[in-house]
Amino acid sequence: MGTVVTLDLYVDEGVHVERLAAHVGRARAALHRADALFSTWMPDSPMSRLRRGEVTLDGVPSEVAGVLALCRTAPRPT
Repeated sequence: MGTVVTLDLYVDEGVHVERLAAHVGRARAALHRADALFSTWMPDSPMSRLRRGEVTLDGVPSEVAGVLALCRTAPRPT
């Protein structure tokens, strides 16, 4: 998405590093998935394909259609 994400972790004693690493891995995977879906820089992303008119809302993953539906309900500045 053209941005950098930094996770700062402060670990107390007794925290299981393996469990923490698993959580970080899931967060990283979620961010990569969001990038793959919504990137306007990747030519093959669903968002790029939608912008070019190669697919319709029916042809994109539900996450993309859902976010765009929420955008339509957002208040417009006056």
